[in-house]
This record gives sequence, C-alpha cells and structure tokens, in this order.
Amino acid sequence: MARIRTVKPEFFTSLTIADLPMTARLTFIGLWTHVDDDGRCVDEPRLVRAAVWPLDDRTAADVEDDLRHLHDASLIVRYEHSGRRYLAVRSWREHQRIDKPKPSKLPPPNAGNPLPPTPASKPPTCDDVQFSDESETDPGYIPDDSTTHPGRVPVGKEQGTGNREGNREREGAGTREPHPPAAPPPPALSLIPSQWQPAQSDQAAAAADITRLGPAAVATATAKFVRHHQAKATTAADFGPLWVSWLARERPDAPTDTTVVPFPGTQPSKTTQQRAALAAARELHRQKGMIQ
Repeated sequence: MARIRTVKPEFFTSLTIADLPMTARLTFIGLWTHVDDDGRCVDEPRLVRAAVWPLDDRTAADVEDDLRHLHDASLIVRYEHSGRRYLAVRSWREHQRIDKPKPSKLPPPNAGNPLPPTPASKPPTCDDVQFSDESETDPGYIPDDSTTHPGRVPVGKEQGTGNREGNREREGAGTREPHPPAAPPPPALSLIPSQWQPAQSDQAAAAADITRLGPAAVATATAKFVRHHQAKATTAADFGPLWVSWLARERPDAPTDTTVVPFPGTQPSKTTQQRAALAAARELHRQKGMIQ
C-alpha cells in the first residue's frame, strides 16, 4: 500500500544523493512510499519494481542495481532474518513524521544479520580471458605432421592453391552458359499520316466487312478513320488493327430514294398550302356567320 511521505529540501542538496544515479534517487524516494511506518519492507526487487516503477520499462535487475547503490551509500540497510531478506531506510524517524504509526510486522535490522556491500560488476579485461593455443578448434588451423610447413593459413584460403573462389571461376569459365540475347526494343509510336491506307494483311482481316459495306463505303469509312485519329492525335505503332475494328462497327448508309408509306388508319400529314387553305375557309365561314 502506498503511503504519504514528505521530501525535505535538503534531499536535493545532499552530496551523498548527488553521487547516486538518477534512477537510484527516484527508487530511494519511491521506497519511502513502499516501506511500512517503521521504514521496513521485504528485500525483493520484483516487489519494489512493481510499487515504484509500475509504468516504466525497467526490470527487477535494474531495481536491484538501484538498491545496491543505496546500500553501498548507507542510505538503506539490507539484512537477513530467518532465511528471508529485508531492508530498512536508515534514520527513518529523523526524516519522517508519521501520525499514529502502525507497528511493523517485520523484524528490525538489529535482529538480523546485515548483508555486506555488493561489489559492482566490471567488464572482463585481458587478464580474465585465456587464449588457447592453435588447435583443431581454430577454423584457420590446418593439421600438418611435416616439419617444413607447420602453422596456419588465413580462413578462406587453401594452402598452395590461392583463393577458393578464384579456382572455381577458372574451372567453370569454359562451362558457363551464354547470356540470352537481349529483347528487341519496342516499336516506335507515331501519328497517323493523312494518306494512310490499310495494308494487305489488314484488308484480308476485314474481308467480310469490305464485302458487306462495298468499296465506296469502305473508302468513306477509311477517310473518317484517318480524320478521327488525326483530331485525337493518336499515336500507334500500327493503325491496321484499329482500322479493322473501326470497319466492323460501320453500318451501310440508308438509300435516299425510299418512299415513306404511312401505317394503315393514319392520315398523311398536311402540306403548308393545305393548312393555309383550311385556315382561309374557316375565316370566311366565320365572317358569313357574323353577317347573317
């Protein structure tokens, strides 16, 4: 359970606090809200991390490092009692004034065995690393029983043959397959000329439509085809397939000498003269009626 504690201004000017990493300082303040009213808690980094750093991406090992700094700086005391580890904040009563404190259920530090400071881990040095002699575990070592060629060669090289990849290139130089020929470039696009005419192959493809339309209609359709694509500035490598499709959509013109026959029971339309004569007769009839 988190508890309300106080932070004195001297905390920020303390040289002991200033020597600590920033995370250790925050862990120290967070411990005040985690320990009980006597300043004690179970010495478990996982519990401290859950209480002090619940929303941060820190591990129990990170919190253990903070506690080690606090213990080495004599800001907390870590001790063991009956096989369990506890910690207590030093000089707790001098810095925290608690109203109606509850007695602690944990043993006091003087009832347990204090733990010595934990030495900080250091990176390995050259003195800590042992180098083995060249043996079969060395990938560049070549066993040789002779006395004239002892030793090792660089990894990736063969003794007396040079680079392995270079040998492979020389051995396979005569067996490589030739590169496939490059694909021809695509035909160039151009505008349709004014005197364009379909090729023989195009006329053969549109033979049925030429027979259906007749030579005159085909010539007219071809002229329309050329004017249409000139107006649109169409570019193509071959206008023949477009002309074949154009001709397939053409329809023959209706004959001009056809006679319109009205449907039975319908009256033929009146001419302008007939309508004018009928209007004059109606006007004369109206005038006679007015005279009588």
